[in-house]
Amino acid sequence: MTSPLINYQALLSITQICDDYSAYLQIYFSQEFINKMFLFLNSNHKENNNSNSNNVGNNINYNKENYKYLQIQSAKCLTNFLNIDQEIEELEEHYVQIMKIALDLIVNNEFIQVREYCIKMIAPIVQCLKTDFLQFYNDIVPFLKDILFDNKLDDYPQLQGNAFETLSVIGIAVGSESFEKDGLECMEWSLNKLQNGLQYENP
Repeated sequence: MTSPLINYQALLSITQICDDYSAYLQIYFSQEFINKMFLFLNSNHKENNNSNSNNVGNNINYNKENYKYLQIQSAKCLTNFLNIDQEIEELEEHYVQIMKIALDLIVNNEFIQVREYCIKMIAPIVQCLKTDFLQFYNDIVPFLKDILFDNKLDDYPQLQGNAFETLSVIGIAVGSESFEKDGLECMEWSLNKLQNGLQYENP
C-alpha cells in the first residue's frame, strides 16, 4: 500500500519529467502512463464516500483533501504529457478515451482546478486531430461555452480563460465553416468583457 504523500510526490516528479522529456515518454510509456493517470482521474470520490470505506484505486486510503490534490496533480501531469509538438502515432488510440474522461471531469468534477486542467488537456489533442475533432465537437464545445458564458464562474478566471483558449484552438482546427456560429458568440462575449473593463487582479 502506497501512502497518498508518496503518490503525490511521484506525480510531482513525473510532471517535471513531462515538461522536459514529454516526447520520449509519449513514445515509450504512453499506455502505462495514461493508465496510471486514469487510476486517479477516473476514481469517483463521492461514490467512495457513500460506501463504508474511502478506498480509491489500489486500496489506498484517501481523505477528501488527499484525493483533491492527487486529482489536480494527475490532471496537470497528463496535460503536460499531452503537450505534443508533433503527431505521435502511439497516442492516437488513446485520444477518444482521454476526450471522454476529460469531458466527464469538466462536467462533473467538484474541484475547479481539476476542471481547469482537463479543459487545457483537450487543446493539444485538438491540434493533432484537426478536422477529425468534429466527432467530439457537439459533446465538448457546448460545455466549454457554458463555462465561458456563466457569470457565476467569473470568480474563476483561469477556468474561463482555459475554456476560451481551447475554444480558439478548436476553431482553428475545424475551420471557420464549422466554428462560425460558436466563434461569433465567443467573440461577442469577449468584446462585452472588454467594454465592461477588466478587473485589476484578472488581466
